[in-house]
Amino acid sequence: MIDEIDRYIGLWENKVGNRLDIEKDEKDLVVVSFYTEGNTFVERPFAEGSPSLKMAAAYNDTECMLEVELWEKGKGYSLCLWHHPSYELNQDHKEALVPGISKYESDQFLDEYDSLFGELDAYVRI
Repeated sequence: MIDEIDRYIGLWENKVGNRLDIEKDEKDLVVVSFYTEGNTFVERPFAEGSPSLKMAAAYNDTECMLEVELWEKGKGYSLCLWHHPSYELNQDHKEALVPGISKYESDQFLDEYDSLFGELDAYVRI
C-alpha cells in the first residue's frame, strides 16, 4: 500500500510553468521547493529573504493534504496541496495537486505576498 505522503513526491508543474519539487530528505522528512516559470526560486520577504527552496512540509491527516510551511512553523502561512489522482477540471483528467494558501486571520499583513506563489492553478505531475 502506498503511504499518502508518497503520492506527493515528485516534480509538478502548473499551466504557466511554475513548478513544485517535492522530495523526502535524508531524515525522511518532506521538503518542497517552488520555482517560477523562469526556473528561479522566490525570495520570501516575510521570511528575511529566504529562498523558496527545501521548505518544510507535513501531511495533515485531518484535512487530507500536504501543508508546506511558507514561513516557519507557527507563523500561520502555508501552501496547502490536495492530491487528486484524476483531476476533473483537467481535460485529460491527469493526476494533480490543487493548491490553496492558508494563514491566520491575525496575519492579514501577509496578503500582499500571496501573489509570490503565482495563481493557484492545479499542478500536474511531470
